[in-house]
Amino acid sequence: PKGCYPLMTITSQSTPLEISDLRVARKNALGQARGDRLKGISLSLLPGECFAFLGHNGAGKTTTIKCILDLIRPYHGKVHIFGRSSRDYSARHGLGYVAEHPYFSPNLTVE
Repeated sequence: PKGCYPLMTITSQSTPLEISDLRVARKNALGQARGDRLKGISLSLLPGECFAFLGHNGAGKTTTIKCILDLIRPYHGKVHIFGRSSRDYSARHGLGYVAEHPYFSPNLTVE
C-alpha cells in the first residue's frame, strides 16, 4: 500500500526459519531452574517449504513458537527468521500468532 515500506527484503535464497540447539529452562515458583522445557531443538526450513508442529501435550510446540516470537527467551540456542535474529523486531514484522489462552492486561486501552 501507498506509504508502506518493508522492514526487510526477503529473497528466494533467504532461510525462512532456522532454530539451532534451542533450550528453555523450566522454573519453579521461586524462579529457579529445575530442568528443561526444551532440550536442544534444531530445525531449518527451506524457502517455499511448509511445516507444522505436531506432538503430544507438553512436547514443547507452544514453547518453541513463543521462542520464535520472542515471547520467551531461551537460555541457549538461536532463532533466525529470514537470516535475522528473532529478537530483532524487523525479523518478526508480519508474523501473526493467535494464543490459545490470550491475556490482556487491565491497564491496556484501545489507544
